Amino acid sequence: MMDKEIRRILSDISVKFDELGQNLSSALNAQGSAPAHLSRYREDLVSIAEQLVQEFSARPAFFYGNVDDPAWLILLTLFVKGERGLSVTVSEACRTAPSAPTVILRHIRMLIDQGTLVRKRDMHDRRKCFIELSPHARGQMAAYLETIVQKNRQAHKKHVRDNVISIARAAQS
Repeated sequence: MMDKEIRRILSDISVKFDELGQNLSSALNAQGSAPAHLSRYREDLVSIAEQLVQEFSARPAFFYGNVDDPAWLILLTLFVKGERGLSVTVSEACRTAPSAPTVILRHIRMLIDQGTLVRKRDMHDRRKCFIELSPHARGQMAAYLETIVQKNRQAHKKHVRDNVISIARAAQS
């Protein structure tokens, strides 16, 4: 009797997680670029990207020497800023990583040449250039961050299932 109840509870939880996943995937595909209209799911992706930037910045406290990856940090930063509707100048991008500006500029040039970044001139100040993720790169970053969300969701689902089983077994005792 108790095993049937546990299976029913686990099945209900599984259905709820599946529904949540479908809702989140739909939200990810929803159009609408205004920052005020960010879907909750897109906001989750931005939060994960921000967390990755913070974790990235913490590396030097644990490791001596050069443990940075300017290209990756630029991509994460541009994703976050782009999703928030903010523009990033090349000069601002040079301050995103703890590397020499020449190193960051080299990475920016490489990413532009690859088509990962798009460079745009400021219409009001022709000396200033903005960079942003290309539409394809933005989609790739969202897909990457979505895999992190999926893994976290699966780990959480397993944790909840294990807790329900533990509680049910404790109730049987």
